[in-house]
Parts: sequence; C-alpha cells; structure tokens
Amino acid sequence: MPITNYNVKASRYQEDRFLPRGMKEMTVAKKDYSALANLLVSDINGPEVEAFKNKNRDVKLTMDADLQTSIQQSIASDTSLYDNRVSVVIMESNTGDVLTSAQYPLPPVHNWDQLTMPLADQNKLATWLTTTDLGFTYASQPGSTAKVLTAMSAFNKLGIAASAIQYHVSTQERIRTKGIEPDENRDDHHGARHCQIKQRIFY
Repeated sequence: MPITNYNVKASRYQEDRFLPRGMKEMTVAKKDYSALANLLVSDINGPEVEAFKNKNRDVKLTMDADLQTSIQQSIASDTSLYDNRVSVVIMESNTGDVLTSAQYPLPPVHNWDQLTMPLADQNKLATWLTTTDLGFTYASQPGSTAKVLTAMSAFNKLGIAASAIQYHVSTQERIRTKGIEPDENRDDHHGARHCQIKQRIFY
C-alpha cells in the first residue's frame, strides 16, 4: 500500500505521565488503504473477498539475483565500509529496469523495534541503521558522477572535437578547494572545465 512519511514536531509531547511535556520531532506515516476500502466494509466470507483471494498477484522482478548477491556480499565484506552507509543501484539504461539494489548495512528484519524506529531516533544512534531500501527512498546528490553526463553531452553535440576544448577557470571560480577528493585540489581545473562545457551545451 502507498505510504507517505511526514516529519512533524510535537509541542506538548509527554513520553509518560511522570515526565514533563516538551518538544519532540517524529516521523508520522500515512498509509493509503483506499484500494482495500471495499474489502474492509464487505463480508469477510463474501464474493468480493473471495475474488480478491483468487486474483492473480504474481510479480515478475527484473532483478539479477546473481549480480545482486555478488554486490551485496562484496560491500558487506569490505571492512572500509563498516562505518558508512552504502547503496548500489544498477539499472538497464535503455529500459529503466532495476537489476540490482544492494545496500549496507541491511535492515534489521529480526529486530522489530529497530525496524520500525522513526528516522529522528535513528539519527541519534552511534551506528548506521537502515530500515528501507536506500536506493529508492533517499534522494542523494549525484556528486562527481554528473561529470560523466556533461562530458557525454559534449561529445554527443560536438563529436571528438569536444576533447580539444579547454576553458580557463580563475582561482576565484574554483569551489571546494579544501575537499578530500583529489580532483578538488589539483591545479588543472578538471572539474570546473566540465561545468563550462555544460553551460555551452544547455544554456
């Protein structure tokens, strides 16, 4: 069923009757039962419920089980990721079919309290906790992966001649020069050059 989450702030929250009231941030889930409304008001032994039970509800997944398992085991065994939360999504470019959606750490399916823990409480934990598929429930900035898109756009429009185009980027135009990524600290303005190509193509 469709579920919509809302981050709300209670102004007079009281955990129990012995504690004072105060402010508390929480996540409230709204579940849409409209698809089941007719069944809920009908006879449990009636024809509507019986027809629903006999309905073909087969689901065909596009997931590649071998690829999913391989990537899941790979990120789970990488000790450098133990203090991180990781998501890997692989899609078929021409159809949009999802082939893999792996993540670390996996949801605690055997711990109901953790599995149903609100996001605000998850953020207070000392370690990462995932309760949903990160690849489909969290919006993440693409970061430097967008450089591949802008570079390909340049070659699509200009052909091989795009590789010879260079733009001078002054020191004042550079951003994030103190980051940990190597391309942010070099003097060749590699990242900024892609931004200039993007402006020429799309604007």
